[in-house]
Amino acid sequence: MASKRIGLIGCGDVSVVHFEAIRDIEGLELVGVADTDPQALSRATEATGVPGFASTQELIDALAPDAVHVTTPHDEHVDPSLTALAAGVHVLQEKPLAHTLAEGQRLVDAVESTDGRAGGAKVGICFQNRYNLASQRLHEMLASGQLGAVRGAWASVVWTRSPDTTTAPSPGGARGRARAAAC
Repeated sequence: MASKRIGLIGCGDVSVVHFEAIRDIEGLELVGVADTDPQALSRATEATGVPGFASTQELIDALAPDAVHVTTPHDEHVDPSLTALAAGVHVLQEKPLAHTLAEGQRLVDAVESTDGRAGGAKVGICFQNRYNLASQRLHEMLASGQLGAVRGAWASVVWTRSPDTTTAPSPGGARGRARAAAC
């Protein structure tokens, strides 16, 4: 089976999980990474041994991957995904789909414009928590009626993330402008 060539866009905390998955899934080959943060990019290229690029477009132009994984901060998912789609490259993007409804609609419109073409690029959004054992068991309990009529719920998920994962500035902020300009 021929390997699928994968690029990864955004070398922050969640990228590690994607690097491991790409490494562990037979038939996938990580061919390059991109990030506008030179330090994050340097760490990723050193850890993976693949070339690094300052933008999504540079990675696509140089390596022509079959797909990219977009693991940028939440408010920066759409532009790299649009860049990849425009080049005919499939996208596996971290959740959420987008930071705003308008941004989400831009991505949906781009995907819909490729659906009619043979071999048009597709987008997948990671929602891996539905496969966690606890989530599966809760779904089974709810579906069976074992809990009766559910009138309310509360849940807490404890994850450890670096502060910039959830507090990254909006595209108007310095970090956002730098990343958006590189897409």
